Amino acid sequence: MQTQVHNNFIQYLGFDVHLSNNLTAVKEYIHFIERKFLLVMITEYFDESLVLLRRLMNWSMADIFYKRSNAGQTKSGTVFIGEEKEKLLNLEHNLADQMLYKHFNHSLWVKIEKEQGFKEELEIFKRLNKKVEEFCFSDELQRDKNVRMEVALRSKSIFTIGEEECLAVRIREGKAPDLVETLNNYCTFRKW
Repeated sequence: MQTQVHNNFIQYLGFDVHLSNNLTAVKEYIHFIERKFLLVMITEYFDESLVLLRRLMNWSMADIFYKRSNAGQTKSGTVFIGEEKEKLLNLEHNLADQMLYKHFNHSLWVKIEKEQGFKEELEIFKRLNKKVEEFCFSDELQRDKNVRMEVALRSKSIFTIGEEECLAVRIREGKAPDLVETLNNYCTFRKW
């Protein structure tokens, strides 16, 4: 099976892949993307990206809870071998994507460094997200929809989560089939 590995990411963002060897065109397009997007999230730093997005959008912590899937698994992704792997790692063949990644990885960390209390919030989010994931997919909640979980935060406030909050996490994971089907029927633009 032949897999295209020539500057896929920048091409998906609208760049003409035939200009991949034109460094000026690549740099200009990266700056164009930066002007169009408030934040470019980096998969390897998904939690950091989510917390920064939460801050930029003024969302609550509950808005960014999610269930991890396919973390650390290679079965779900494409495995590159031989010539395809060499092309992917070859700077000359994949320069535009590498420039795109380096730019936005650096940009993410510059934004994070400007945020006060970010490290503490990130640790709280990671801890809470793990507890929320465990709770929302627990047998206990499946048996009793009225059960709630309370988590004390450092600020001595209590974070409470129940069926309603878990429903949002399950919808994002595609684990609320009745609601997903209803949403698909009424929101034709939204396919899970």
